[in-house]
Amino acid sequence: MLARKTPREILKEASTEEYDILPSYDQEINKEASSIYEKNKIFNKQSIDEGKIAPLNISRMSKKIRKLQQEETTGDGWYGMKKKILTPELKDELNAIKLRGYIDPKKFYKSPDWAALPEYFQIGTVIDGGDEPKSMKMKKRDKKGTLVDQFLSEDKDASWTKNKFNEIQSKKKKVIRKKLDKFKKMKKRGIVRG
Repeated sequence: MLARKTPREILKEASTEEYDILPSYDQEINKEASSIYEKNKIFNKQSIDEGKIAPLNISRMSKKIRKLQQEETTGDGWYGMKKKILTPELKDELNAIKLRGYIDPKKFYKSPDWAALPEYFQIGTVIDGGDEPKSMKMKKRDKKGTLVDQFLSEDKDASWTKNKFNEIQSKKKKVIRKKLDKFKKMKKRGIVRG
């Protein structure tokens, strides 16, 4: 028959045996955590390093970030208009808008409010409405690809700027000619050496 064990003998045997209850429980929790981590797409996009995570209340950094975000757009007052990158074509168009008053003197254009080229602006296409009379609509042959091309084609029709340019050049030539004649007379008299 089996001999009965005393409580002391049972405790001695229990202390010599190793039970792996806690390590197996930790392994199960780690497996569950890793499966949740892999399932969520949020965690997969970013690697989490404790050294790279910034504390929540750094006021200087948040001010800099807010300032950079404010500089990217004009804000709610102008419906969040974004800053444009100025390409050479855009610069030409903005300069054409700025100087459009010199193309045709009979048309009045309000002078632009900006001295330098603006950073925030939008460019759109004018679409003719169906309720406008035919005389107000722009003909297909008059429509050009860019604003500069359109101004140049209108300028060729009017040719006002060409005449104005020639007039200014002739005035400048007269002034230069007078100065040269005066200089030659002074040289003949011996007042100026040259």
